[in-house]
Amino acid sequence: MQRQHRKVANATNASAEHEPRWRRRKDDRPREILNAALAVFLEKGFAATRLEDIAEKAKVTKGTLFIYFENKEELFRSLIRDAIAQSQKISEITHVEIQATAQDTIILFANNWWKYMANSDLGKIPKMIISEANNFPDLAKEYFDNCLLPGRQILVDAIRHGVKNGEFKDIDPEAAARIFLAPYMMSQIWRYSMGPIDSAPMDHLNYINTHLKMTMNGLLKQPS
Repeated sequence: MQRQHRKVANATNASAEHEPRWRRRKDDRPREILNAALAVFLEKGFAATRLEDIAEKAKVTKGTLFIYFENKEELFRSLIRDAIAQSQKISEITHVEIQATAQDTIILFANNWWKYMANSDLGKIPKMIISEANNFPDLAKEYFDNCLLPGRQILVDAIRHGVKNGEFKDIDPEAAARIFLAPYMMSQIWRYSMGPIDSAPMDHLNYINTHLKMTMNGLLKQPS
């Protein structure tokens, strides 16, 4: 019986390994289209983007787009909601790995932001959301409620904890969290707007590290 089970398992693995390439490509197609759409929307904005532009970027026909997405608006909405789902995972990771001290929690937040957001396609989303907030207010609110607000709440809770246990100076946690987040948002907006034409390109890692040092020295009762 065990030998028979091994044969079945081996046959299943062999089948997966020799799965037709066209089938694997078909499964990957929605992701490829979303990646292409992100690049084109970011470059041209929603109004100026044509489905033909996205199809060309994704190296598919316009008809292929309609297999997966009904129209340009549905494609845009799918793109944002995909980003929301990915961003929620980052907040969950930070909650799971919450640190003992408020300082460590804030540093962890900064590390996770850099690791999962700054250098990935998720980092392109804030600029696009802000640009299209008037056209898609429901999506902007959904992004705020599910991505920005949870991240801000992590910081508010950490700063409040630091004030309470004497680690931080007496400061308004809500205001401090907003001030902490502002340079992060500015960094991503700048990168995909003024950044390409900046005569002195920003070193984003150095920018974030400098901001983190200044913030911690401002918060800690005994700066290090």
